[in-house]
Amino acid sequence: MGLADMMMLCRIPYGTETKNIASGIGCEFASKIMEFIRFHSMNTSVRLARERGSFNAIKGSIFDPSAQKVWEIPTPLIEYKHNFNRPEIDWEALKKDIFQWGIRNSEQTTIAPTGTISTVSGVDGYGCEPVFSLGYIRNMDVNGENKQLSYLNSILEEYLRSLNLEKETEQEIIDKIAYNGSIKEIDQIDDDIKNVFLTSNEISVESHVRMQACLQRFVGNSISKTINLPFTATIEDILETYFKAWELGLKGITVYRNGSRTFEVLETRQTKETKNNKENQKFIVEARHSMRDGKQVTQITPCGNLDISLNYNTDDPQKYIREVFISQSKSGSDLNTFTEAIGRLISILLRSHPPEQSEDILKEVISQFKNIGSVNGMRVKSQRIESVPHAIAIAIAKRLKFDSKQIQLSDSISKFIEDSNDQFDICPECGNHSAIRREGCLTCQDCLYSKCF
Repeated sequence: MGLADMMMLCRIPYGTETKNIASGIGCEFASKIMEFIRFHSMNTSVRLARERGSFNAIKGSIFDPSAQKVWEIPTPLIEYKHNFNRPEIDWEALKKDIFQWGIRNSEQTTIAPTGTISTVSGVDGYGCEPVFSLGYIRNMDVNGENKQLSYLNSILEEYLRSLNLEKETEQEIIDKIAYNGSIKEIDQIDDDIKNVFLTSNEISVESHVRMQACLQRFVGNSISKTINLPFTATIEDILETYFKAWELGLKGITVYRNGSRTFEVLETRQTKETKNNKENQKFIVEARHSMRDGKQVTQITPCGNLDISLNYNTDDPQKYIREVFISQSKSGSDLNTFTEAIGRLISILLRSHPPEQSEDILKEVISQFKNIGSVNGMRVKSQRIESVPHAIAIAIAKRLKFDSKQIQLSDSISKFIEDSNDQFDICPECGNHSAIRREGCLTCQDCLYSKCF
C-alpha cells in the first residue's frame, strides 16, 4: 500500500513510460522493493520454523528438500541497473536455511486491494496501483444516501506550494486538477514532474501489466490489480490486455473501463459530468423522408398473405433501408394494426441509428423474429412458416437476399417435413414444431409425447 505515493516522493515514474519498455525505472524500483519484502517475510518464516516447526503440509511441497521439485530462488523480470541504496539480501543463505529448518508459512506474500484503508491512511496509491486520479470524487453510501467526498493528491499539493505561485494561479491549477484529475495540460508544471504524477488512465496498458509482472516475480499468491482503461477502450484493447498478462505469467488480472457503470466509487468530476450529459441526451429519431423508394415482398403467413415494403431515401446512393412498412388483412382489423405496429417499431429502430447500421439491425430483427412460433404454423413446400413474425423475418431475408438457412428450422425437422405430407403443430411438452396428428392422436417426433383425443 502506498507504492505510488512513495514513487512520487522519490520522483520516479510509475511503470515503463520509456522508449525501451524493459528499461523502465519504475518497474525496477517496484521489483526491488517487492524482492526485499519477499526475502524478509520468508526469512522471518524460517526463524519461526526454527522455534515452532514447519507448516504441516511441507512434506511433498516445494519446500521439502527430498521432493523432486524444490523451491527455486525468485528472479527479477528485468535486469537491475540502479542501486536505490537498498540493503543487500542473501538468497543463497536463505535457501540453505529453508532446507535445514523448513519454513513456517507455505505462502508469505500477496498484494491485496486496500482502497478504503489507503484513504483512511492518507495515501492515494492503494495496493500496487498507480494513483487513480490527482483529484477525484469518492462516492460513499451512508445509510442509503450517496455522500461525495472531494480529494486532491497531497504530494502534488505540496509540490504546487513549493512553486510559490500567486494565489489566484495556484487556485486555477487546483480547480483544473479537481475537474479532470490530471496535470498533463497545465503549462506551469515541468514535463519531468508531469511524467512522475501520472494517473492510471495516462499509463499504457503495457506499463500496467509489466509493473504487475515485475511484482509477481516476488509474490507467492495472486495480486489484486486493476487495469483502468479509458472510456474509449475497445473490446480489442481488453483482449490485448489479457493476452499480455498471460504472456508475462500473471496469476490474475482485472480490467475496468472507466465510466462503464452508473455508480462508481471513484470518478473525476469530468467523468461524472460526461455521464450526466449522456444520461440527459434525448432519444432522437431521424425524420421520415418525404421521398422514398423500395421493393415490396408478398409473403404467405398462417393468417393470410402480408405485404412488406423495405424503403430507402431516394437521395441515398447507398440505398440504406430506413423504413419497413407492413400491411396484412383488411385495413382497420386487429391483425393489420399489430403488423403495422411491428413495421413502425422497426422503422423507429432503423431511423434512430446511423444508416450504415441498417443491415445489422435488420439481421437482429430476423434473429429475434425467426424463433417466434404459434399453434397455427403451416408448411409451404419444404419450409415451415411458424407465425406472422416468423413470416416477416422470412420476407426481410428475401428482400435483403440473406442466406435462407438463417430462418430455416433445424436440419432434422426440415428433412422430416420434406419427407411427409402431414401437418405439424407445436408439441405441448417440448415446444418444438414436431407434433403430428394421426388417427386422432397428437404425437411428437422429437420427445415422443403422445395424446389421443
